[in-house]
Amino acid sequence: TEGRAYYSFLIEHNPPALAYDPRLPLLFAFDFNRSPGVAVVSQEQALRDVMVDECVRCGRAGAGSAGDKCRHCGSLLPLATCTCVIGEVHIPSGSNTTMVCTRLGRDWAHHKGPVICFGDATGGAKKSSSVEGSDWDLIRAYLGRDFPQASFEVDRANPAERARVNAVNFRACNAAGERRLFVDPQKAPNLLRDLNGQLVVEGGTGELDKDSDKTIGHAADGVGYQIHKLYPAEFG
Repeated sequence: TEGRAYYSFLIEHNPPALAYDPRLPLLFAFDFNRSPGVAVVSQEQALRDVMVDECVRCGRAGAGSAGDKCRHCGSLLPLATCTCVIGEVHIPSGSNTTMVCTRLGRDWAHHKGPVICFGDATGGAKKSSSVEGSDWDLIRAYLGRDFPQASFEVDRANPAERARVNAVNFRACNAAGERRLFVDPQKAPNLLRDLNGQLVVEGGTGELDKDSDKTIGHAADGVGYQIHKLYPAEFG
């Protein structure tokens, strides 16, 4: 894990596949870029067989796995709510926001439940999208054609980079050793590459290395905005 930004995410703890649940909200996470153009698709799913550190009934640690009985008091451990990445958009070059939205519509227009959008608050102001409006204006216009039910959870400003990375690491594995971030390796291979390959600047104070490989890290940035919004790594 030396030099890795997302050191808590370990491929050996990642499941081989994840399923889409049409009953649950669909979450879209955006990071605005041209090469590649990206979006991450996930759901907050309640999973069994995921480690639960503390039983809510008896309060003892080492309770067992979600969906099983507590090894101390025998009470049923609730299913664990996990961030499950079940898809992505990855356009290697020449992308723009409308192309990303078109791909999302092509792949997920069958979803009739809630759709919630997260992402970079700056909205890619320097991109060519400024001719028609900000990137978020374009998302509302183009994504709304296939997902009129879409809502938006975007702050006025982005969190500090380190706070966002910390949130992803704590979701991947918290202090109790509980893992709550999983990625389908077949449906979101580029996010998996980001989580495994994004480095920090050597000799720095935790800044992401965005220069050695400009094709990596954008999908992880997008899902990072979402995770920080839902599960901020705040102390005190």
